[in-house]
Amino acid sequence: MLEDTLKALPVIDQVANGGNLLLMKAMIPYLPQAGQRFLALYAKAAEITNLMGFYRSSPDLGACAGCEAAASPEEMLSDIRCFCGKREQEAIDQYIQMMQIMQLCQALQHTDGSPDMLKNLLPPEQQSMFEACHSMMQPQ
Repeated sequence: MLEDTLKALPVIDQVANGGNLLLMKAMIPYLPQAGQRFLALYAKAAEITNLMGFYRSSPDLGACAGCEAAASPEEMLSDIRCFCGKREQEAIDQYIQMMQIMQLCQALQHTDGSPDMLKNLLPPEQQSMFEACHSMMQPQ
């Protein structure tokens, strides 16, 4: 269960909350006010200590640490999507779809096929987005 909770956190929080900090934080509301204040400050200080130790030994927290290729914008948006509200998630979904369509348009420009062939395969609501993306990529 704790492993599932840690996986749901952003990577930086996984590093900061190593050990039993999540358990301590879960206890805070059940303590008297003085205990809450002390434990909350202790947990934050421990997070900072964990982060300082991590960066002292591992300078890169990137999604592709140690890789030559950088993470794509789609990967980043997909990762942050679960921390957004419904409206933001819908906006991210639309943006990811638009980026995928633009990538497909670029791939089609390097083939002998007509972009209209692909456009006809799309549902009507995405055809206008396809046309807009396609016109943006045409030389002026």
